[in-house]
Amino acid sequence: LALGAEVVSYDRATESREKIAARLAEARGAVLVPSFDDPWVIEGQGSAGIEAAAQMAALGLGAPSRVVVPCGGGGLAAGLTLALP
Repeated sequence: LALGAEVVSYDRATESREKIAARLAEARGAVLVPSFDDPWVIEGQGSAGIEAAAQMAALGLGAPSRVVVPCGGGGLAAGLTLALP
């Protein structure tokens, strides 16, 4: 907050945070970057898997046979699924 952040409260049962964010972005001339459900975001998340696989290969460990990933919005899981064999 000290650096200018603004906390916007909302009611999860009756309001959409996506709609609130879109309204705020439009009012402020900002660009809204989706946190998970955007092809570019998913592609970027996949780069984490490519990097991990490259590091494992450099250590002589081969490709990962399993990946454990937290699943919030699903962007990281989707990106890893697309990027890893």
